[in-house]
Amino acid sequence: MDDKQFWRDLQKGLAVAVAGATPAHLLGVRDAVLRYLHHVVGLKTSVAVVPQPVDTGSRGLAVSEVEVVEALRSRLQEVELQVGEEYALLVAAEGGVHSLDLDLGPKSFVTSWAVVRTSFGEGLGSSGSIELPAEVMMRSGALGRGGTRRSGGMLSSLTGGQENRRRATATATFHALCALFYGTAGGPRSGP
Repeated sequence: MDDKQFWRDLQKGLAVAVAGATPAHLLGVRDAVLRYLHHVVGLKTSVAVVPQPVDTGSRGLAVSEVEVVEALRSRLQEVELQVGEEYALLVAAEGGVHSLDLDLGPKSFVTSWAVVRTSFGEGLGSSGSIELPAEVMMRSGALGRGGTRRSGGMLSSLTGGQENRRRATATATFHALCALFYGTAGGPRSGP
């Protein structure tokens, strides 16, 4: 399917295949797709997110951006094998840690990432990052635990509940959609 056919088919609604079944990821993806279609494209259409079972490996946070993106792309390949061309949009999202070596010493940050794939391309996006305090980094196994599901995870813990997995997933997915569809038949055309 080319990008013009994709945009024509959207008039009937959109079913999105999402790698995994984490509620925060499913809802975040749905929020992002609706935001993009309604506010960027100006298209009022229905959106359904459909979880797809995938192997997510260990539940700890990946410790580099490359590791996160490679894992997400691998999950999308697994979803593609399962669903074929049944879905026009495939999404995988996950949090990870990245580090910067600064003159003050190394600093680590938690960020959510999303990869969005169609038959005509792929987009990558991330949420904002928040520094992991030294006490969190020093705790044994802290990166593997990452907060609790009920409280919104590590982001919620670090921001006093003002940010959570769902919002971070939505931001990362929205950014990936913007990158993927920029300049396509139905996407926005303004910019540099």
